Amino acid sequence: MFLDHQRLDLFDKMLFEKALIRPPMRRPLAMPNEACLLYIIKGVNEVISPTETELVNETQALMMKCDNYFFEMKSADKANTYQAIAVHFYPEVLKKVFENDFPAFLKAEQQEPAISAMIKLKVDRVLERYVGSILV
Repeated sequence: MFLDHQRLDLFDKMLFEKALIRPPMRRPLAMPNEACLLYIIKGVNEVISPTETELVNETQALMMKCDNYFFEMKSADKANTYQAIAVHFYPEVLKKVFENDFPAFLKAEQQEPAISAMIKLKVDRVLERYVGSILV
């Protein structure tokens, strides 16, 4: 059950999302044309794609590319809550944001497709501060 759900949109697309949930909760998520950075604040999330499963614990982050997912959210504390923040990346939003000075690393150079639909990120001070700045 959602206890709180907040979102911030840009160009009619969800850019940031913060959720506080009373687990357990299982939720499908289709991301046909976006990537997503998921950061777990409290609890545990088992993220299931068509080809793999990742367990994401508190203060861990996961980057997911376009695909279909199931989220299995669980608590890890006595308060029985799960909290996470997600940052969504849409190609059309990035093009609008960077229309005058598009970064070279985002230009349409064909690279080998990623083998994995998702990858755990190393959470460092930069990522922690970024998430903290979003939560303020």
